[in-house]
Amino acid sequence: MKISARGQQALATMAYLAIQHEEQKLIAGPAIADFLGVSKIYLEQTLALLKRAYLVSAIKGAQGGYRLSRNARKITVAEILLVAEPGLFDMPPPPGPEIPALLHVLDDQIYQPLDRSVRSLLKGMLLQDLADAYGRLKTDAGFMFYI
Repeated sequence: MKISARGQQALATMAYLAIQHEEQKLIAGPAIADFLGVSKIYLEQTLALLKRAYLVSAIKGAQGGYRLSRNARKITVAEILLVAEPGLFDMPPPPGPEIPALLHVLDDQIYQPLDRSVRSLLKGMLLQDLADAYGRLKTDAGFMFYI
């Protein structure tokens, strides 16, 4: 499984909004793009996808911006990735009109269990978990530990 740049962008954008969510303030698109180091145009495309999926809300105008549409504890990583990567769990069609026995065994023994495991993992990861991990990293970055 490989997550595209769009999927990575969606995760990073949502994580940044979750970090800022505590203050309930709107974050301007250019500020998000600057923080993430990405093109404003590309970020706007990602934000449009997230908005259509009701993961973010937007307010236009000089004081406008973006914020999470619901609490980060209620948004899973799976939701975010499936918005940006709609075919993330799609399996390619089998070659030929019939599934050869080996392809059936591979699908049954490897691909389907792997698919179920990844889905389960991503559904169990909350956006808030990412924001909390970032907060711990920023807190720990200022200390020197001696053993």
